[in-house]
Amino acid sequence: MDDQELLKNVAYCGLVCSLCDHNPVCTWCRNPPCNTDRCDKDHCYHRRCCLEKGLAGCWECEDFPCSNGRFVDENRGQTVGFIKCIREQGIEGFINILQSNARQGIRYGMSGDYRHKTEAEVLALLNSGENDAA
Repeated sequence: MDDQELLKNVAYCGLVCSLCDHNPVCTWCRNPPCNTDRCDKDHCYHRRCCLEKGLAGCWECEDFPCSNGRFVDENRGQTVGFIKCIREQGIEGFINILQSNARQGIRYGMSGDYRHKTEAEVLALLNSGENDAA
């Protein structure tokens, strides 16, 4: 998938839906809800909150990181790290970094290298891709 397609699929929480392992059956969170495994867009805190506030994503929110949704689950480090990267690099820079990391073998997704990491670990992985993407 090219960078332009990836840009369209950065979720409200900073994840990239089109890179997820559920991608073949998922309609991605910026589209109407679907029925994929563990996908309940109507109940996604980040989607609902951003739509109510008129935000493109949590990176635009003055309350980031709040104490809701993915900011309090086992993937807090991944989500917060991704959003901090988006704030610093912009969405295009973030996508470039993920693509650079993928070329280096740093995997995205449910069994990927970012999952269940601390915020510092995620930022370190992203920083390695930032150096290569520059």
